[in-house]
Amino acid sequence: MPDTAERSAPSPLYALLAMLESRHPGVDSAVVRTTEWLRVNEDEPDRYVRVSCCKAGPWRVVWDADAATFGWDPNSSTCPKAGLPLGPLDDVDRVADQIHDVLCAVSEQIP
Repeated sequence: MPDTAERSAPSPLYALLAMLESRHPGVDSAVVRTTEWLRVNEDEPDRYVRVSCCKAGPWRVVWDADAATFGWDPNSSTCPKAGLPLGPLDDVDRVADQIHDVLCAVSEQIP
């Protein structure tokens, strides 16, 4: 069982959320926490950042603790970048910029 400090440590997803809100306020974003009985499908991660902008999304960005990187949820059937890495926590500003750029590029292609 994890000790108290480990259980209360903030998720890197909150750092990403804060960066998205400060650098790209036009991107709708929220940290989502699910439980087994709330999941829409079994591939949905326990915790992720849901992002959307204009006509693009919503898509999920996950934190891979083993690789210590953010990435597009590999189980997202609608995200064109599903499964691709975005970057580590110390580059969270660049990660936020990439998310914004992908959302804007896809949104411009949707009539």
